Formats: sequence, C-alpha cells, structure tokens
Amino acid sequence: YNNKSETKINPMNICVLVNNRNSIELIKSIEDKDKFIIHIIYKYEILYKLIAQSIIYTGLSSVYEELFSYEGPDIKIESKHNHSNSKFIDVASKYLSNIADSKVLMGVIKKDKNLLYIPNSDYIIESEDKLVILYTNYTENEKQLNISKHIAEETQQKNNILLICNDSQNNELIDIIKNYNKEAKIIRMNYNEIDKENNKYKFVSNKLTKEDITKIILISEDIDTDVKAINTLLIIRQFITKENPHIPVLSLINSIENRELIKSDDIRDFIVSGNLIGMLMAHAAFNPDMLYVFEDLLSKNGKDIIIKKYKPIEHENKFKDTYLNLLYNNEIIIGYKKDDTIVLNPKPNENLTDEIIVITNNNINLKSYSN
Repeated sequence: YNNKSETKINPMNICVLVNNRNSIELIKSIEDKDKFIIHIIYKYEILYKLIAQSIIYTGLSSVYEELFSYEGPDIKIESKHNHSNSKFIDVASKYLSNIADSKVLMGVIKKDKNLLYIPNSDYIIESEDKLVILYTNYTENEKQLNISKHIAEETQQKNNILLICNDSQNNELIDIIKNYNKEAKIIRMNYNEIDKENNKYKFVSNKLTKEDITKIILISEDIDTDVKAINTLLIIRQFITKENPHIPVLSLINSIENRELIKSDDIRDFIVSGNLIGMLMAHAAFNPDMLYVFEDLLSKNGKDIIIKKYKPIEHENKFKDTYLNLLYNNEIIIGYKKDDTIVLNPKPNENLTDEIIVITNNNINLKSYSN
C-alpha cells in the first residue's frame, strides 16, 4: 500500500530463468506476493518438452517458435473487454465472424488461477477473466500469413530413438519422452563410446541400421561436449545423405555460436535453440500475463499443442465450423496442415484438410479423432 494515498500497489512481476531444477524451491522461498510475484522458467523442461513432442510429429518445435514470434500468428491478452456474462462459444464465434481480420479465442486466464484455461462452450465469461487471443500480427511489408514449411509424413506412434548424450544427463528427458510416447524404445549412446572408435562413421552407421532407428536426439549442455556433439552430428548427416533414410534428427547444442555454425534448413535436421526462451522473456517483459500462457503450454504437466487426424462432419469443413465443434471437447483448433505446409490462424471460411493443429489437455490420446 502507498502510505500517502492508501491505494493498493500491484506487486511487481519478476521472471527468472533457471538452468538447474534444484534452484526452483530456493527461489520460491523468497517470494513475497504482496510485493513481487516470481515466475520461474525452467529452461530444460521447455526444451525437453519440445524435443519429446517433436518425436511424435516432426516440425512441431518450429510451430511453437512461430507462434511465439512477433511476426505472423501471435498471441495477445485482452484484460479489458465487453464480453462479461456472455457464453464462451458466442464470443469465440464473434471473433471468427470477421473474415478480413479473424481472431481465435484460445481460452481465458481466470483470476487467481494463473494458467491458460480452456472452458466448455457454455462457460460464462466473467469481467475479471482475461481473454487469450490468437491473431495475425502483420509487418509493414508482409500482408499474408507467416507459413512454416514442414515435411509431409505419417505420424508414428512407436519409435526407436537413439539418444546420444553424457551418462549423467537426461533421465528427465527420458521421462518426458515416455510421457508422450509410451511405446518408444530408447537406445542410449555416450559420446565417449564414439570417441574411442577408429572408424566413427562405421560405428554410428552400424548402430543406426542394427537398431532400426527412426529418430535421433543429440544433447549437449556444456561447451566441452559441444565439439563431440557437432562431430557426431556431422557423421549422422553424412550417413543420412549417403544412405538417404528418413530419420529426423533433433539436436540441443549449448553454445549459440555452435548452433549457428551447424544450422540446417531441413526440418528433419532441427536444432532446438534458445530462441524460444528469448521470445518468451521478451513477451513477458511486455505483458507479464503472457507467462501464464507460456507456462501452461510449455510445462510438461500443462496443455499441449499437437497435430492430429480429424474427420469433419459432412458439409462442415470450414475452420470456423471445426473450431465450434471441437470446443465441445475442450479443444481449441489454431490451424491445419496441408501437404508440407502448416497454416496458423487461417481465415474462418477456409476449408481444412484431415490434419489439424489443436491445443488440448496433457496426455490426451494422440490417435485419430473423428466425429
């Protein structure tokens, strides 16, 4: 409280990025919610979730990055609105009625809940609810949707995953992978195993062939391991180029300079970077409420963005129709996939394909959904 005016002063929001999970409880212990609210972002929980989900569907990591960038599809929060006492489905329908400037109502942030809440269609919006909206943030020179290129592939429910890392790493990553893909077989390989081989290419290629590997994950979380990880990645790229197998590679490299050095335009060869973390921090500086959305979408126990099969009701193939239909299942559609292209925040009257992008609750069945 301000002693002079006796008016309440809103607490300051503080965003803290941590690399070590053990630091979280210590930081929480110093929080004073009357003076400041601490938002803790655990870096590796976010990056590991991106990796785990990308195993289910190649290219999903770049969907997150595009969604949280400042150009093209973007998220905003409206705390002042005139939709009090209206049904969620009616408000959502109004946002989708403007064909020239469509907006997708993704959910609400309820008072004292501090997370993205996807209500049922008949939920009555309260005055203190904050509306979370997907819209298209055009640049001056760009008057069309920002579209991400992706490879066309069938979603595999079972994978043989080669995880290359240090022995001390990534039990946490394995737990998250299993959370999303319970049938996955995970084969570990240590960088030291590769280093001691005279013919490293032969050793790695034999491993990939013998184990019938369908996905590869390389993890390097320190500068010393970066060199080994890059050398291994170059061997894998050589094998893929020579043998031409369809094996997506997900790499987490510590150094920014090293990430740029080995950057690839092939979505099958994706470098999971800290760009998403930087975008998150930038959004948080502009509007702290965005942290509630990010924390819910990017934590392992929060909501998920997934790509899945969908069979629409006959004669209801438009984006708006599908949005209103899926809302009854507490799912929010935000885009669709067509061939090798992903479109976010499409026009309400656009026809959909049989693959859609939705926000859904964690641990939902990832198999095809039909109505």
